[in-house]
Amino acid sequence: MGAYTAPFLWVINTVMIKLEDNKKFCAAPWTHLHVTPGGESLPCCYWNSDYLKDEDGMPTGSPDFGNINDYDTVNELMNHSAFKDLRNRFLNGETHPGCKNCDTHDAAGRQDQSGRNVFNNQFLTEKTKESVANTLEDGTAEPNIIYLDIRFGNICNLKCRMCGHGYSSSWYEDDVKLDELQQWKNETVQSLPIEYSKIQETRHVKKFLHVDCFDKIKPYIQFAEEIYFAGGEPLLYPEHTKILDVLLETNNTDCRLRYNTNLTSLTYKKKDIVQDYWKKFTNVHIIPSIDGMGDTVEYIRTNMKWDIFVENYNRILKELPDTYLSPGVTIGIMNVEVFPEFNRYCIENGWTKEWLFPNFINYPHNQNIQILPEWYKEKIVTIYEEHMKWIKDTYVNENYDETLPDTGTSQLRGLKTIVDYLRGEIYNETKKAKLLDELWRDLYKWKIISPDQNWTVKMPHLNNFFKQYKDKR
Repeated sequence: MGAYTAPFLWVINTVMIKLEDNKKFCAAPWTHLHVTPGGESLPCCYWNSDYLKDEDGMPTGSPDFGNINDYDTVNELMNHSAFKDLRNRFLNGETHPGCKNCDTHDAAGRQDQSGRNVFNNQFLTEKTKESVANTLEDGTAEPNIIYLDIRFGNICNLKCRMCGHGYSSSWYEDDVKLDELQQWKNETVQSLPIEYSKIQETRHVKKFLHVDCFDKIKPYIQFAEEIYFAGGEPLLYPEHTKILDVLLETNNTDCRLRYNTNLTSLTYKKKDIVQDYWKKFTNVHIIPSIDGMGDTVEYIRTNMKWDIFVENYNRILKELPDTYLSPGVTIGIMNVEVFPEFNRYCIENGWTKEWLFPNFINYPHNQNIQILPEWYKEKIVTIYEEHMKWIKDTYVNENYDETLPDTGTSQLRGLKTIVDYLRGEIYNETKKAKLLDELWRDLYKWKIISPDQNWTVKMPHLNNFFKQYKDKR
């Protein structure tokens, strides 16, 4: 890559000798390929794009780190100007506004939840260090891609309420109906029509990535140390089994397989995912997306069948006892009150034995639990405190230590995280009230276009909240 320059030598000394002193360094831009359903590249799935705001202070979307469809090779993509800038920031001991999530966790002493620490602990191999040391002054590098996170499209069989057609093909028809819906019934909080931007027809395409994308990433599969499958719904993609086939053909069965899946089906084109694939790998990590039980989750994740999910979950527990399996929980306004009931179900049925890491809905903003009024927040806190008392009384002994990953302590820590986040404030009272009105209207709009999905019946706890909310205004 050319003769060593003075800056280059400085890089070697800094990275190879004093890397432990660089608290802002992250190995991601040297080791990780993350591609969204539209082909856009990002540094990692922890990336926070909220630093890009419009004049009203609202997030505008993702930054430009290049699109895999616009490059002949992964190496060219990974040397997009934004990646080179990011590498230089890290080498200089600087952070980036997009690293907000990791900075927040690190500052709070929650290094186990920091993506930065995940990358440095798992992927800062000797070969990666060599790649870092060979980084040129302008940030150009030859990355050691050993962690793949490719979202091959938006194919999904569910219509989760916090999602949309960009990540779920099942949402498209409903979004068209919402776009066309002009008149609202008198059931709305404010009898004002809501204007929706015209839906781009290109979003109807169920596979965004060009056909040659798989060929671009194929050379990295046999050397991969971890592959993360998400979606859309990853188990519905032909690329999922194609990747697993390459891993088996190259005897890379120690590659860590991580999944975010709705777990609605465990077969693909007559292949049994459990027996034909997962059983042949040594490290399978499955995080099924599930936020509640019964009617609640069937509404939030429309088209999900609770009974089928339970059957599939218990099958994995039985047939793959050594597989990491734990619910991937997303907390929003629709489920925050009743989540403790589901959490108790998980504990009593052996569904969760390790850390509870809740995700929080930030977008759509009108589902963020921080916009809830204080009187309702206090009600929810009381519910959580009662649930945590049950855990302590049932599972935690007198030597309680929240740093230990057992059933009791791990769940308490996660539940406390929810309570702490709930008590936070994201907007002023006027903005919060506006967003709650928007959510109320959304619920009724969804009911209009899908009468069988009646939220007042399926989620009585939420219906009761809005009745009280209107009375208290």
